[in-house]
Amino acid sequence: MKILIVEDEKKTGEYLTKGLTEAGFVVDLADNG
Repeated sequence: MKILIVEDEKKTGEYLTKGLTEAGFVVDLADNG
């Protein structure tokens, strides 16, 4: 499953991306909408 995260806090976005990737998701991270 693919997930798009839009998060302006870099550390929060990286934390979410790491956790979801480890859970088997394909994650795209954007720092603005």
